[in-house]
Amino acid sequence: MSPANKYRIEETELEAVLTGTFGPPPASDIEAWHNRYPAAMGWLDPGRYRAAAMRRRRERRILTVAAATAVAACVWLGIDFPRSIFRGHSGSAIAETVAQIQRAKTMTWTTHFYEHVTSKDGKSTWFDTEIWEQAFKAPGFTRQVKFDDKGRVTQVEITDQIHGRGLTYYPPQKKATLREITPMASYGPPFGCGYYAKRLEAQDLQWIAKRKTPSGDVNIFRDAFRDQDNQRDWSVDFWIDAKTKQLVAVYQPGADIYDPENDPARGVPVGKGRSTWNVMGGGHTDIRYDVPLDDSLFSLQPPAGYTVEHQVAPHLTEHDTLEYLRIFAQFNDGTFPDKAFPHENLVKLNAALKKPSQQLSPIEKKYIDLFQHYFARNIMPLGFFLGPDLVENSFRYLGKGVKLGQKDRIVCWYKLKAAKDPSMYRVVYGDLSVKDVPAKDLPLPVGGRD
Repeated sequence: MSPANKYRIEETELEAVLTGTFGPPPASDIEAWHNRYPAAMGWLDPGRYRAAAMRRRRERRILTVAAATAVAACVWLGIDFPRSIFRGHSGSAIAETVAQIQRAKTMTWTTHFYEHVTSKDGKSTWFDTEIWEQAFKAPGFTRQVKFDDKGRVTQVEITDQIHGRGLTYYPPQKKATLREITPMASYGPPFGCGYYAKRLEAQDLQWIAKRKTPSGDVNIFRDAFRDQDNQRDWSVDFWIDAKTKQLVAVYQPGADIYDPENDPARGVPVGKGRSTWNVMGGGHTDIRYDVPLDDSLFSLQPPAGYTVEHQVAPHLTEHDTLEYLRIFAQFNDGTFPDKAFPHENLVKLNAALKKPSQQLSPIEKKYIDLFQHYFARNIMPLGFFLGPDLVENSFRYLGKGVKLGQKDRIVCWYKLKAAKDPSMYRVVYGDLSVKDVPAKDLPLPVGGRD
């Protein structure tokens, strides 16, 4: 019997555990929620998870894991998910946990990346952990502090998402970077985004066990599923405090796939040099709510005595986006992506990343380099490429099934704020030509989207 099935319990028994843990399930109004958030569950932003992004320097193949980790931890969207999104018995009962997250004015937690590191001679592989202490403060401040293996601070990153500003500084080098970022109209607490909400509403959510921790008893629930992007079995473990009913830890994958506490590599001595880093899994632990946080922790003033670099917000031109579309379509056997955002197109990318470098075709190499370039800059090329120049909500993607070169098929359209004629949209076709088209001539209505 598999570990997952070993702890599976009957639906009625699970409902009793859930009700005792979270209270009675709230009422559902699925249709109303879908009308309000038609695309929320599919809209994730892997680019904002900077800790995962840093790993591309170490090994190109690790992007497969980094992208999956980023999707798993889309803690930066802050979408307001009401209780009614949760379908079924287990989902309804667990909705209160997400509601508590949404109500939090501050949160703190620790993020762990569990890694296997291989020596330069390839003869030994040992266990390592990358640790980030993180904090959120309403309305849109975040703070991330990275530590080395001796517990020393190596990097601090602070962002003001509402006003589009960020500061990163490196104590060992006494260097700092002040940067512009794309501002967000609203920014809610982390962990309230679509990915974990979707996983928590799983119809086959399993109660695994009750465990004693230094802060009290927790109930562990698991969502096991098939990760289609990487073609593997996957899971997420949620640790819920037995008294407060709050989410206090999340691990991905769950312990049925990878258990950092019992990793055999923990006992292997550290070897000489490092050739590769492979992320085995990750966790958000010690999640705390409404913790008093001083405003000074989120100051965007560089420390005294640091060398300061200034960076403007990433800005892609129309030419950049057309070039991305062309290269992706060539990489995708001459067809444009089914969906606009890169994380929706990981299957083929991951297959290429698993190949030895010498076996990659020229177009595979070109697209991997391009994807990593944008991933490193926290940019999704489609829909966000013009940044402040784009009329909000004017972008529409229709590229599914369109072949590169089809001049009569629309790939996407958008409106520019500086357009001389406000009725005109920029329309991109399959041959990557661009035309100005009035809203009345578009094949779908755009009223209410501008």
